[in-house]
Amino acid sequence: QEELNVICEEANRKGHITSAHTHGAKGIKMAIQAGITSIEHGTMMDEEGLALMLEHGTYLVPTLIAGYHIMIHGEEAGIPPFVIEKCADVVQTHTKSFKTAYDAGVKIAFGTDTGTPFSLHGAQAEEFELMVRHGMKPVDALLSATKVASELLHLEHQIGSIESGKFADIIAVDKNPLEDITTLKNVTFVMKDGE
Repeated sequence: QEELNVICEEANRKGHITSAHTHGAKGIKMAIQAGITSIEHGTMMDEEGLALMLEHGTYLVPTLIAGYHIMIHGEEAGIPPFVIEKCADVVQTHTKSFKTAYDAGVKIAFGTDTGTPFSLHGAQAEEFELMVRHGMKPVDALLSATKVASELLHLEHQIGSIESGKFADIIAVDKNPLEDITTLKNVTFVMKDGE
């Protein structure tokens, strides 16, 4: 705990954010108590951890897609059945803790663990679908990747919303994502820095 405390203190002193890749309840609580900015995954978060997140304003980056893809595609990739079964149990626990955190008002930022097995670059939009499937409102899923993520990164003055003076990084889709979140898998227009 002392080491975590010092890491977070030094990062805060230098104006940096911190994140902890944590699945277990004890690690989650230790990281939050140290002052971590965000918890990545938070799979087995318990009620005490949830209360600490709310108290400290800690962000959750759930990355539901990581375990889900191993559960779905593991067999074809030669992953042993016992690992796939374990992953299925973890996915069930993870989606429950995600829904509990969302319902409690924890700040949830979009993340995907892209680069892990089956979480390919360019296919991250499936995370939106999983978040909505497990109880998040579509508008909150969109905000998790824009406004909330920009606040987590302390870049809200540059990104996260369409306003004068900010980067003009904008996508467009052909359908309303508030009515069908899966439309984000079919981006039809990209603007980067106004181009």
